[in-house]
Amino acid sequence: MKVQLKPVAWPPLIKSHHNSPGWIPVRDVVLTLLAWATLAYFLREPIAVAIDYFRYPRFELNTTTLPDMAFVWKRLRPFAELVVLAMVWLLVSVQVWRKRALARNVRELPLALPPDQHAALFGLDTRTLLAWQQQRIQIVHFTHDGAVDLRSIQR
Repeated sequence: MKVQLKPVAWPPLIKSHHNSPGWIPVRDVVLTLLAWATLAYFLREPIAVAIDYFRYPRFELNTTTLPDMAFVWKRLRPFAELVVLAMVWLLVSVQVWRKRALARNVRELPLALPPDQHAALFGLDTRTLLAWQQQRIQIVHFTHDGAVDLRSIQR
């Protein structure tokens, strides 16, 4: 019995940008610029402080003031607590899932095939298969229909 293998086009990913629609690079650029603009908007106050700090006279704040860190922490504390809670929940749930998955996947290995059945599975002679099993390194070539290419092995 021969094992049938389907030929696979490699690589299975998009080979070049010519295969993708033209709007995808435009979408990527627009989304990237939108993400950077959103980030700059939310960081506008620290950016203004940094610009003022490095403007002449250097290393002095002239037009801005430092933020009240107690007020900032008061506003950010619930978010920080939520992040820590989510991280702890994620770590615990992964450990529980891992233990369940390891316990569920414990199975006994099937018995080894007898050499004659193993050889018949690939359409080989039993003596040839036993001789190949004794070799330390073996390179096996398959034909396009999934059979073992005997010509490449016997060289």
